[in-house]
Amino acid sequence: MYKAVVPIDKSGGYLVGKKDGKVYVHNDGDLGGFLVGRRHSEGGIKGENKSTGQPIEVETGEIQIGSTAAQSNKTYDFNGQKMSSRQILSYLNQQGGGVAFADGGKVEDVKNVVNDGAGSPIEYSGGEVILTRGAVSSDKKYSFNGRSLTTREIASEINKDGGGVSFAEGGQVFVDKNAFSDPYEVDFEGKKMTHREVLSAINNGGTSAPFAYGGTLPDKVPCACSGKQFKYGGRMMADFEIAHHIQNSYGSSDAVQKGAQMEEKEHRETLEKLRDGQISVERAAREIACAHLKENPHYYDSNQT
Repeated sequence: MYKAVVPIDKSGGYLVGKKDGKVYVHNDGDLGGFLVGRRHSEGGIKGENKSTGQPIEVETGEIQIGSTAAQSNKTYDFNGQKMSSRQILSYLNQQGGGVAFADGGKVEDVKNVVNDGAGSPIEYSGGEVILTRGAVSSDKKYSFNGRSLTTREIASEINKDGGGVSFAEGGQVFVDKNAFSDPYEVDFEGKKMTHREVLSAINNGGTSAPFAYGGTLPDKVPCACSGKQFKYGGRMMADFEIAHHIQNSYGSSDAVQKGAQMEEKEHRETLEKLRDGQISVERAAREIACAHLKENPHYYDSNQT
């Protein structure tokens, strides 16, 4: 369940999942979860082994399995064989292009577990397991305890068995409605689309109705996400990553920045009077409107609704 957008300036990202009916947005490596934040190419998500002080870098779209679950001796029926959680996770990671780790690793005691702290570097106790983006994004299904499940679903079941959070099901990312007004277009699934169109396509891929071409939006718009992968800006990203990126990049496009600079320069006197409380918002709006109409009497003709 992805139901929060947390500042990531310090850590580069955070873990999300669900447990006991509650959404956890946190930095406790042993609870596990979906990693949300920056890619390795953007600086990655920072972590630290609290036992050794060793810095760790992971990236968005990967899955974190807590050490209790990863090191458990419990076995499962997997593709017709009895295998431990570590053997299963190692196999799935290899299938996604990652390394094998079934026979390695040392179990360390879990101490000082933090169940909050999203926005700070992720805290690891040692013994946790990370599944690569390639493994996580695969739609391939395997036989697991009599059910046909994807890698993400299997990893979620194993993590829950170890006392961690679940992350197999989808959820919602809430995006500020102002992000929908950004005119900047991006490549999405081979098409040029605005942020509103992209978020609508993501939402329609879940269970909600699209909202690309109209309708009044609430201040925070819920976008249904399930971890589905889309090609966005020339690379494959999960739906919740795209929503997160749009939320955090709103207003950063060159066109928006250039427009904001021009408007500030053109209406600086009015904006300063508004800032200093000398005029009301309504008065400031009228002064700006009058300035535009002085330049072009038909300025607002094309913007009528």
